[in-house]
Amino acid sequence: MKLQTLSVRDLLPIFMRRDEFDCALADALSKPLQTFARECRKLSTFDALDALSEEELDALAEELNVFWYDKTNGLTEKRALIAQSDLVYMRLGSKAAVKSVVDVVFGNATVEEFWDYGGRPHYFRIRVENIADLNDEKEAKLIRLLDYVKRKSQWLEMIVAVILARVDIHAGCILAYHLAYTVRVDTWQDNPTTPAARAGGSAEITNAESITQA
Repeated sequence: MKLQTLSVRDLLPIFMRRDEFDCALADALSKPLQTFARECRKLSTFDALDALSEEELDALAEELNVFWYDKTNGLTEKRALIAQSDLVYMRLGSKAAVKSVVDVVFGNATVEEFWDYGGRPHYFRIRVENIADLNDEKEAKLIRLLDYVKRKSQWLEMIVAVILARVDIHAGCILAYHLAYTVRVDTWQDNPTTPAARAGGSAEITNAESITQA
């Protein structure tokens, strides 16, 4: 049984259904009760955020005092900020509160305290893996939101864009063996009477070896 389609006549005992007056009264009550049941659904907000318009979301944010809410955000971001508002209030000033706001702006990002990366005390940084979500507009929006939810003694040091790519690297090695000879002739003599030439004096031969790699 659903209240939106409730029929009071069906609730009457069998002996009352024989009375036309009782049936007419039941039918008269059914219509306003159905209308009332449909209107009551509008009182429920958190389980119907996807059905609310931007104007209704803005009014709800003011009612709930979501002070980090930005009316210039898109419809999806507005719904996410309101849906997480209770959790942010519970963790206000903590890393978890900052993470909730960062996820609304950048999707899945990582918040790192200064001791996680060897930074300066009281600072933190944000690692964004989806660089398509990183632009000047979203950075400015994030900085405005962080001022509301982070500790006043904590500051954003940097936003790191993580680029994940696979690169195939091919390496090769060539072994070259080189011999170098040095010949020094102290005296050279020509003998015009014979077709053969003779070399006199002393000769020195040295052997130099080198290996090069590429």
